[in-house]
Amino acid sequence: MAGVLSPTYIRTLPRTDGWSTPLLFEVHRGGNGYAVGSAGPNRTSPGLAAPDADDIVFRDGAFTQSPKGIQTQ
Repeated sequence: MAGVLSPTYIRTLPRTDGWSTPLLFEVHRGGNGYAVGSAGPNRTSPGLAAPDADDIVFRDGAFTQSPKGIQTQ
């Protein structure tokens, strides 16, 4: 994933979120979409397909999941 994004779209691709948990990356089949996810403050995640309430997910240019109380815009 890093080789596709860096350095064209981002100089250095972060590997962890603000809680030092590894970020989750997903590219849709055919390369026509993407998702980046953080396990959020509880530091656990079932994954991008079915995020839990504390996960933060940025999918195809917009936040689609965020914990209550965290501003995403």
